[in-house]
Amino acid sequence: MTTAPAKIFNLINKGELKQGFDADITIIDLEKENIIEGNKLFTKAKWSPFSGMKTKGKAVVTIVNGRVVYGGKKRRR
Repeated sequence: MTTAPAKIFNLINKGELKQGFDADITIIDLEKENIIEGNKLFTKAKWSPFSGMKTKGKAVVTIVNGRVVYGGKKRRR
């Protein structure tokens, strides 16, 4: 689900978790329940045909290029 699409679209340093590749990862808590709300989605559309749908499993942390872009705990200095 990651390696083949990266190759098809000729994405360099993507599609695998290994040294030298970008760390693009989403961590999902399979026990968390969620209700989809279009206005809370990270999208320009701000709506979804799935609004109001209850789901099991929720993204808790997303890392792109090795940087946390969603979730995670705030560190105090």
